[in-house]
Amino acid sequence: MNSLEDGDVMKVKTEFMLGLLFLNIFFMAGIWVPVRAEEHPTSAVRTLTVEECISIALKYNADAVIAEKNMQSAAAGVKGSVANFLPQLDARSSYTRSPVETFTDPITGLTREEDPDWYTVTFSLSQSLYRGGYNLANLSYARAGHQKAKDSHEQTKQSLALEVKLRYFDLLKAMRLLQVAEEQVRSSQEQVKLEESLYQIGATTKANLLRAQVKLGADRLSHISARNSLSIARANVNDILGWPLDTPFELVDNLTVERAVIDLATLIEKAIGNHPSVRRAEAQRRQAKASLGMAKSGRMPSLSASGSYSWGDSDRPKNLEDWKDNDSWRIGLSLNVPIFDGFSTKSNIRQARLNLTIAQEELEQAKRDVALAVKQAYLNVIEAEERIEVTEESLALAEEERRLAEERYRLGASFLLELIDSQVAYSTAQTNNISALYDYQLALAQLEHSVGNPIAP
Repeated sequence: MNSLEDGDVMKVKTEFMLGLLFLNIFFMAGIWVPVRAEEHPTSAVRTLTVEECISIALKYNADAVIAEKNMQSAAAGVKGSVANFLPQLDARSSYTRSPVETFTDPITGLTREEDPDWYTVTFSLSQSLYRGGYNLANLSYARAGHQKAKDSHEQTKQSLALEVKLRYFDLLKAMRLLQVAEEQVRSSQEQVKLEESLYQIGATTKANLLRAQVKLGADRLSHISARNSLSIARANVNDILGWPLDTPFELVDNLTVERAVIDLATLIEKAIGNHPSVRRAEAQRRQAKASLGMAKSGRMPSLSASGSYSWGDSDRPKNLEDWKDNDSWRIGLSLNVPIFDGFSTKSNIRQARLNLTIAQEELEQAKRDVALAVKQAYLNVIEAEERIEVTEESLALAEEERRLAEERYRLGASFLLELIDSQVAYSTAQTNNISALYDYQLALAQLEHSVGNPIAP
């Protein structure tokens, strides 16, 4: 008997421990399952293209989400406006119980009790036939509002894509400038070692050694600044992606030039027809025109039709005959003609006309703004292309000058100061070339944003 009890105890303990183990695994799994993979990247370092960065940012950026919800809300408003054209059907049912009252029948002279219960069922149908054009104008207003919300959503996405590109290329620029700084530090370290060796055998002066050490210190300062700029640029990319600021990732280095054949007149025409800000202003103008139509409808008569079918009795019907004995129906037309409303309609019409004039001016201004933005971005692209040509040529010359200066110094035909000057000139040429490449990508991204569409190479 005791052995059986011991076995039961061991079985209970085993089941209890297994249950605890299962719960532990379950809760740990619930903790570590990520809600959104993009928000919580895995430990593996991802290599991102600019298109992938834009896609990630569009999913979780608050402005993009808000703009999308506004678009959905405007779409619901269109459905609400369509309801004005459809009939309205209602059904009502009620039960009333009153205090029991007695009364004398005037014909028979008998005393009777009034039934305290009363049941009713009513079906009502109404249809607006004419409202002076209000329903059509209201539908046009809602559709224009939906289009405006769609254009706002598109502009928000394009602005976010531009910001992603700027941060993406800024990080690429910082990575390349850090490489230049690291190269300069290595070169200066080698130069200091060389000067120290020459100084020990009396083949150079103390001044040359000090110059090399001073340049090394300056290059180290530049390296510190470049490293800090890289960290900031990386944090900026993580921020716009919605990731933790210290998340590691790699970028596809495409800081290169793919020259596009650009015609300014074509771009301006395309921008005026396609840019979201222009389309939004046009939708705003259509809304203002629809508002004027709704205001004018206040001067027009309105016509509606209605009908109802009802039943009422003190007892619930037991068959169809009981129902028919106590039912009733009615149909009717209602005509409403405005005569005088205290000049309210006149005031509304005047206000709507002024708003329409304002909307038309805003549309023209939006077109001018887009044309100016395209022209400015176009000129910046041309400037960046010319700067790339100049900096590439300067970089080649500076590299050759540095090579010759190093050779002359090795042969003892020049001073250290000349060598240092050539190294500084080469570093400056590298920096200028990288900046020109970055500025070209920036200018091209700005041009695409101002047009509202990508520029094909």
